[in-house]
Amino acid sequence: MDKDEKIEAFVTARNFEQPSYVTMITQKGTIKKTNLIAFSHPRANGIIAIKLDEDDKLIDAQLIEEGNNVIIATSNGFANRFIESDVRSTGRNTHGVRAISLREGDRVVAMVVIKRRGTILAISENGYGKRTNEELYRKTRRGSKGVITLKTSKRNGHLISLMEVVDNDDLMIVTKKGMIIRQPVEKITIVSRNTQGVRLINLNGNDKVFDITRIAAEDIIIEDDDEKADVKTESIENTENVIKEETEE
Repeated sequence: MDKDEKIEAFVTARNFEQPSYVTMITQKGTIKKTNLIAFSHPRANGIIAIKLDEDDKLIDAQLIEEGNNVIIATSNGFANRFIESDVRSTGRNTHGVRAISLREGDRVVAMVVIKRRGTILAISENGYGKRTNEELYRKTRRGSKGVITLKTSKRNGHLISLMEVVDNDDLMIVTKKGMIIRQPVEKITIVSRNTQGVRLINLNGNDKVFDITRIAAEDIIIEDDDEKADVKTESIENTENVIKEETEE
């Protein structure tokens, strides 16, 4: 790995069904699907996974199975949903195909592989977010411009993340200045797709949301009942403090 390179994505390849594919998305909207078996003989210094243009970069990689739907989201709040079979499987040393047609000045920020039939969570850089039922993201076709998933108004700022969640999940939000908040997903309002959402975290000064992590319900393991109660209470209190605004169209 070159000294200026850094890890942008990783895939956990366990408990998967065959055929499974590693699906990659780039900032400029290129998607690529490669059979997981092609990565079965790695080298210490890595192997080629995708060919990139000089002005492009990989932003995410996930495992996908036949029949899964994919949603590609952009910084300006657009999302394109299509079925994985719209992307032909190719070898490792290839470029990929267009996933979404980007409008001027836009870029891809997230890829969602729908697996749990939950809701789609959208979060903006200014700390606003919402959940939307996944069926409201109608299927289009690979390469289209997509539909609005979050209004990127002056209040909201740009879309920072899109992910699939269920009620039992928890959410961790981290800001650029090192603030962090944890809250249960079930407390976040479910609204329609073309809306602005509600405040999820209070930001100080010119702080921005930096990263969001979903803690799946099956990943939360707390043996001490008292500790579990404390975590739940703190999460609810944090949520009640920051989610006070009504949904705005």
